Amino acid sequence: MAAARGVQLQLRVRPLIKAAATSSLLMAVGDCARQCVQQRVQQGQTRQMDWQSVARFAAIKKSAVGQLTLFPTYTSAFFLAMGALEGLDFSASTAKLAAAFPTAAVTGTLFWPAANLVTFSLAPERRMAFLGLANIAWSSFLSMVNSRDGEPASKSPQV
Repeated sequence: MAAARGVQLQLRVRPLIKAAATSSLLMAVGDCARQCVQQRVQQGQTRQMDWQSVARFAAIKKSAVGQLTLFPTYTSAFFLAMGALEGLDFSASTAKLAAAFPTAAVTGTLFWPAANLVTFSLAPERRMAFLGLANIAWSSFLSMVNSRDGEPASKSPQV
């Protein structure tokens, strides 16, 4: 009972998680309903529920939601934070973001769906290792784009 109240509290405090969980659940239920209707249309053939199909559909949905919501936010925050750490003022950091974001967005739109596809096809015990390697590659790429688009501050910030 206490665990259920804790989950309810977290869902109230973190509405984005609630929306993502609700959306994923509804998409999975929709896929189950599609399979049930498809089974009835194909009368005479009895099939068991294809839970792998449901999981693939939910994984694609999760990847798309992350790509459309979290990715732009994270990428923007990265370039703005790097500008601040390099001693740039907000307008210079924003200019750096404007210069770097298109390259990062296009590359990330290609990289992360492919990385997610590989991740979901791996055995569970190998997923974290692969995601760690993918994250190192992505962080290296962001660092390269950050240093290329707009010169980093050559001196330490004034304190």
